[in-house]
Amino acid sequence: MNPETHPESPQGSPDPHSLTKSPEVILPFDPGEKVGHPVAQKTVEMKPTNAAKSAGWMNWIIVSVSLVVFGGGYLLFGSKLTAKLNAAEEKPPETTPEVFKVTPDSITVPQEASKTLGLQTLVATPRRVPITLRLTGRTGLNNEQISHVHAQFSGRVVDLGPPLGSTVNGPANPSGPSRLLVIESTDLAGAKGDYIKSKVQLEVDQDTLRRTDELVKANVLAEKFLQDAKSAVKKSQADQDQARQKLLIFGLKDSDLDKITNQEGRERMVYSITSPRSGVVTEKNVTLGELTDPALNLFTIADLSKLWVWGDVYERDRQRVKEGQKMKVIVASHPDDPRECTIEWISPVLDATTRSIRVRGSLDNREGRLMADMYSTLIVTLEDQSESILMPTEAVIRKGDLSYAFVLTGSVDGSTLYQRRRIKVESLGSGIGFEIGESATTRPMTESVDGKNSETHSALPELLRVVDGIQPGDIVVVRGGLGLINEMEQQAAK
Repeated sequence: MNPETHPESPQGSPDPHSLTKSPEVILPFDPGEKVGHPVAQKTVEMKPTNAAKSAGWMNWIIVSVSLVVFGGGYLLFGSKLTAKLNAAEEKPPETTPEVFKVTPDSITVPQEASKTLGLQTLVATPRRVPITLRLTGRTGLNNEQISHVHAQFSGRVVDLGPPLGSTVNGPANPSGPSRLLVIESTDLAGAKGDYIKSKVQLEVDQDTLRRTDELVKANVLAEKFLQDAKSAVKKSQADQDQARQKLLIFGLKDSDLDKITNQEGRERMVYSITSPRSGVVTEKNVTLGELTDPALNLFTIADLSKLWVWGDVYERDRQRVKEGQKMKVIVASHPDDPRECTIEWISPVLDATTRSIRVRGSLDNREGRLMADMYSTLIVTLEDQSESILMPTEAVIRKGDLSYAFVLTGSVDGSTLYQRRRIKVESLGSGIGFEIGESATTRPMTESVDGKNSETHSALPELLRVVDGIQPGDIVVVRGGLGLINEMEQQAAK
């Protein structure tokens, strides 16, 4: 091969598309010589092709992009790592947490733990509140203003008066009593016949007495006949009075007795029963055409303008309840309309089934809103005013049958000492032994955190009266007490 004429020889004409000088390649032998015959080394210039030039540009772009990506990642993640390392270096060393100190009846709480438990306290202050007793009750008819209507004699009902629930008038009403029903009775006809016979017999005996008296005066008859005539008149008079009273029981009046002699047939058999008092028909046990019996109660007429209310007092509270004490009656159907009355009567007999004593009061019901047998709640005022310490229900911790509260008693080395006390409480609206009663009216109270006053809140809706265990001025834990007693139990279990 002739190097002077080779297209890639440096002596040849240059490539007009060449952008850079081609690298020189040193060959250890002449390609035209046989192997094994060394020759002088020659240089050959290699010209790059279009593909090589494109590959060079691509390599340059890839390198540039890689530098940008890795540089940005280092700036982003490296800065965060540096910040974390600096924070770790600046973080103070952890301190050993404070611990609770527990005795059988007290617990010492570190300041930080008080905040964690959310402890809040209230200063026990006596208040003048009434002492009441809550009873279950029920309304009822006033038995002194009830009339039961019976048929005087058996018979068949031929006319029926007002329906159940109607208002009827009594004899005192200016328009007269209301008619309840009409009965056709053979007994009435017999009673009227007896009255007519007694009346006729009395007239005969009176006439006999008059004639006997004349004959005795004329010495025609002996005195004995006059005495017999007088005795017959008295007997006839008694028979007539008896027959008359029997008719009056049927409801007839004296003016009606004079008409009996003019009555004939069925007219003598019919009689009416009128209402014995003004009121409401609360019971009706008869229908048209029915045969009545004197033992059957046909109607019950009740005056509902005044009702009774009954309450049950447990025997343990009997000594606290007295006649004349005020009662507030809250009827279940009208809870927004409480009524006032007094205890008028206390039963002298104990109900063996319920183990309770019944008490009774009267309610004005002239507007007619109440009915008999309505369930109600009775709140008896045992004492109008009494100095009492009140506590929210949340402050009382119950363990079985026992109740506890925590009282702040002092501080030791920055920690607060709380004493656990056994207490006895009762509801504002309950008697001895009852735990849940009437919701008390909300009132403002000042709470504190760890003995220091904070903001003012509204009292819990239910308050309890402290009977024993808390004294005026004690600082009582009202929130967070359950956490304290749990911590005491956990420490005791270790």
